[in-house]
Order: sequence, then C-alpha cells, then structure tokens
Amino acid sequence: MSEPNREARVHVRLKGVMAEYFESVIGPHGLYENQSEYIRALIRRDMAQLPSYDLAGGLREGYGQMAAGNYRKRPMSEIIDRAERELEAEANG
Repeated sequence: MSEPNREARVHVRLKGVMAEYFESVIGPHGLYENQSEYIRALIRRDMAQLPSYDLAGGLREGYGQMAAGNYRKRPMSEIIDRAERELEAEANG
C-alpha cells in the first residue's frame, strides 16, 4: 500500500519544440493552470493505461459493494470537504 504523504519532486529541462509545446498548454491561454497540474495529468493518463491501475474494475467493485449495502453513509458536505482538501493538496504538490 502506498504512503499517503509520500512526495516526489521532479526537475525537467525541455528544449526546442518540446519546450514550446509545454509552454503552450500552461497558463491563461493553455489547458492547464500550471506546470504541476499538467505533469500530474500526464502521469494519471499513463497510469490509466496500466493493467494494474484498473479504474473501470475499481468502479465496478465499488458499485457492487454499494448494491450489497456495504458502505458508510456520510453527509455530502463531509465528502465535498474531503475532496476539496485533496484537490488543494494536489494543487500545492
């Protein structure tokens, strides 16, 4: 199981066409707000292609557990608060 607070820092130098493209997808006119957001999106996309990262299977398993009544009820505000904290932590990561 992964460590929840584990952190990795990455420093990458890009030149030429790669640097131009990278800069074009970040900022006010790009698809991503900052460099970290773009890198995380690339890693997620790469992970989603791994057989061991079976998002669809995980969703099916979760729906099956819900259908069987195997879940904890929580107020929606608690779920939203947790999601916002996770997004904030990721944005600052």
